Amino acid sequence: MMQKKVVVTGAAGALGSAYVRALVPQGYEVVCISKSDEEIKVYKRLPKDPYEILGEDNLTNIKVHGVDLAQANAVIRRLFTGAYAVIMAAANPDPRQSKASAERNRRIDRNTLNAALDCGAEIIIYLSSMLRLAGLVDGDKIIRPDMSAPRGYYGDSKQRTVEQMQQLSKQNPGVYFLYNDHGWYPRETRGAPPTNYTDRALQSWVAETETQQHILMQLEICQNPNFVGNFHGFITVSKNIPTEKARRMGHRPFIFDIAPSEKLGIEHTANIYEMLPEYWKWRRVPIHMY
Repeated sequence: MMQKKVVVTGAAGALGSAYVRALVPQGYEVVCISKSDEEIKVYKRLPKDPYEILGEDNLTNIKVHGVDLAQANAVIRRLFTGAYAVIMAAANPDPRQSKASAERNRRIDRNTLNAALDCGAEIIIYLSSMLRLAGLVDGDKIIRPDMSAPRGYYGDSKQRTVEQMQQLSKQNPGVYFLYNDHGWYPRETRGAPPTNYTDRALQSWVAETETQQHILMQLEICQNPNFVGNFHGFITVSKNIPTEKARRMGHRPFIFDIAPSEKLGIEHTANIYEMLPEYWKWRRVPIHMY
């Protein structure tokens, strides 16, 4: 059977590279795009259990194509040709970025969407932390204005891309448009992390567990009877239950609706409050960092 081709933009970043590590062992043909040419080391197969240590002989190098997605050109269309799915992880993620930088993010998003549709992709997955800066939304309605941080150029650019995808889904009924919202920190939309873990540690936790589950299952959403329609949004983080110490410090449990993810088949068992001590125990998709 022919391998399904998946294009990952922003493939050298924390989230993009995590998806490459999940996709390659599953047998997908992965085309990686980032700002500069480089290589990503990934494992060719998954560990049999979370405690298995894979050797160097199981590593392979995946080429990353250095392409400026902000500039539409023939190279982009060539790399996208024949893609079954496109995962959009390319962006400047700084929420304090300038208007010009946010507009560049929008050009990247527009060009990627156009290339994905032109090449006949069946699934387009967009990564976002839009809710943190643009408010908790349900369609056109902000449902939790008290939980949203001040608006900014970054959040607005993300919001506009999600709205564009919503419109494109109506014009392209045969294509699935999905967006995965990371909410910036995997707990709530404003304030500091719930512990003194660095944002990089939190980012790695999200990338290496819950979001990988989402990507792998979303690539099979066409066969999932739980989903009607072709535009769906997901909160890609787990249920978080504060430990007794965290409760004494005033930390609240996770508040977002994760029903779509549960319909997808995601097992939300991770707990950010026990992230590092319990690392190997709760890991459901055992992709090893390299």
